[in-house]
Amino acid sequence: MLDIHPPHASTHTWRDFFIHVATICVGLLIAIGLEQTVEFFHHHYQVAETRKVLRDEREQNHARLAYTAAGFRLHVEMLRNNLLILQYARQHPGTPQDKLPGVMTWFYHNRAATQSGWKTAQQTGITALMPREEVSRNELLYGILSDIDTTWAKFIDAFSKATRYRSADQDITHMTPAQLDEEVVLMEDLIQANYRLGERLVNLHDFAPDFDTVTAKERDALERREMSDADKHSLATAQALTDTRLDNTQAAFDKIRNAQPLNAQK
Repeated sequence: MLDIHPPHASTHTWRDFFIHVATICVGLLIAIGLEQTVEFFHHHYQVAETRKVLRDEREQNHARLAYTAAGFRLHVEMLRNNLLILQYARQHPGTPQDKLPGVMTWFYHNRAATQSGWKTAQQTGITALMPREEVSRNELLYGILSDIDTTWAKFIDAFSKATRYRSADQDITHMTPAQLDEEVVLMEDLIQANYRLGERLVNLHDFAPDFDTVTAKERDALERREMSDADKHSLATAQALTDTRLDNTQAAFDKIRNAQPLNAQK
């Protein structure tokens, strides 16, 4: 702060008085201006440093979420394998383990996103110095990352339930029909939990395409087996009846959907 000292000589006229007051005011304005200038550059530095931290954090999360997406793809094949084996064991009771169409396999892969840079920016108030649009976009991004973490926790819960049988006996051919039925239900729940993880990864890619995770097209291809040509042919008549029932409402829905902006469809 600038120290202002009164002149040693006494003030004799109004002119001297106003000059004295003006000198004090100018000194105060200069001091305030200097203080605000220093504060401005300090804030500018803080925002620049925060942006660098967030850029580095984003790069880390590119790698972490790519790993999680690769794990999601592996989960799809693992769960298909296990469900196939369980259904076979249920349909062919008494089949020994070495005659099953595969081996029950269990694993999971995930790397949680790091969010420390963004949390620090919020806690220290740096976000108040950043443009609102920039803050909103970061809030949405980190919200999606948090959704992925929450969905992953639910996947782990379903995984724990589906693998609980292994603590007693890992050989599913020793299960009773009722136990096999229950395990199939638990497996289907786990498949749904993995599907929801895929949904969150799709949301991330749609919002921020620089995250090479999972596209909607890839998720659908992974989660849904295409019907064979023979099945399509055998169901052609039934499919035509269903299409006739849905045609009018489908057309009305398509009209409304196509009129919506792209971001409103997400």
